[in-house]
Amino acid sequence: MRNPLGATMQCADDIIRSIDENKTLCKKEGLRELFDPIRENAKTIAFCSAHQKTIADDILVVSKLSSSLLSLSSAVCQPDMVARQVVRMFQAESANANIDLELAIHDSYAISWALCDASRIRQILINLVSNSIKFTKDSIKRQVKVIIGSSNTAPPNHMSELHWHPKESSAPVLHDVSNTFLTFQVQDTGKGLTPEEMSRLFNRFSQANSTIGASYGGSGLGIFISMQLAELQGGRIGLTSKSGEGSTFGFYIEVKKTSATSEEDRTMRRISESVEIQVSERRNRQLEILVVEDNKINARVLSKQLRAKGHQVFIAEHGLEALDYLKTTRYWRGGDRPGKKLDVILMDWEMPVLNGIDCTKQIRGFEEQGLLTEHLPVIVTSANARPEQIEVARSAGADGFLPKPFTVAQVLDKIQQMDL
Repeated sequence: MRNPLGATMQCADDIIRSIDENKTLCKKEGLRELFDPIRENAKTIAFCSAHQKTIADDILVVSKLSSSLLSLSSAVCQPDMVARQVVRMFQAESANANIDLELAIHDSYAISWALCDASRIRQILINLVSNSIKFTKDSIKRQVKVIIGSSNTAPPNHMSELHWHPKESSAPVLHDVSNTFLTFQVQDTGKGLTPEEMSRLFNRFSQANSTIGASYGGSGLGIFISMQLAELQGGRIGLTSKSGEGSTFGFYIEVKKTSATSEEDRTMRRISESVEIQVSERRNRQLEILVVEDNKINARVLSKQLRAKGHQVFIAEHGLEALDYLKTTRYWRGGDRPGKKLDVILMDWEMPVLNGIDCTKQIRGFEEQGLLTEHLPVIVTSANARPEQIEVARSAGADGFLPKPFTVAQVLDKIQQMDL
């Protein structure tokens, strides 16, 4: 499902970009007016495609939860940095809607490093923040606040006003004296909920009322998934709300307080965080990009958009073609000079003949053998974007990972982060 969705999203973005670039060049007023409905239709296509992706993702998660196939991948992280990442993700959207989005650290917060599944924490936060923004856009006062804290008791004292779900479950207890509860709250000044709407909210495929889906979109799964994920991590989720006055959603999970494993680990994490926080000021330059993708539509659409941005693009349909292409570049030892230049490889994971992971391993093997004179950056792309998949890609020698579907802007942002 994600492959055609990716092509649809990229085509819609391309239509919008083309209209914006060419509308000013059209001098006939009547013709210029024709651009507006086309642009609006393209925006609708982009919105619906993003909505379809959300539904597909939600159904996949629910199916895994129902089959007990969803596992946690714990790693050492800084929970406040996870929250900052989510807030930054929504900064542009909230600014466009004139919503004041901020992160606050509660007085109770007493965690530097924790062993937990950051991706699942992020997933819950994204669900809650996106909902808050969605239902606050039309309010007179527009404010969304994410609050992070911690507690040694459940439910946390500073979240006592919340009604916890599922209602029949008893409050969890810590399994280890070195563990604690990590807490999050998402407060908004949106439309709020009535008691009847709150009673339906945590049911599967259910929304607060029948008009929500038509007006705001959604699958009715986000809150249900968030509840399940909170329980899976030894916690619960809750809310308090009043119609017309906004809502507060909150959840807590059990984590193990820990520390960075070494000074080198601390240094690498600081570097990683600084890259995410700052937008580097680098001069734009044309890049030579090899797109390795077996889906011809996706390859054609992506290469067209990259070329429109001024970059040179080459296409290989599978890993074996990519390896053959490398032998024509200037980096292949003993090859014809000067040969083609190459800056980065976008490597799809699932391909016939030779998949992206095995191809990446062979590229790194060529480098170790001295057959390639330079390190060639490889960004693996895949619809499977769980931490274990990302780790497999990195272990194979990938320099970056980009989950599908993606836009050309996300591709270029990822390349920029690698400082090519």
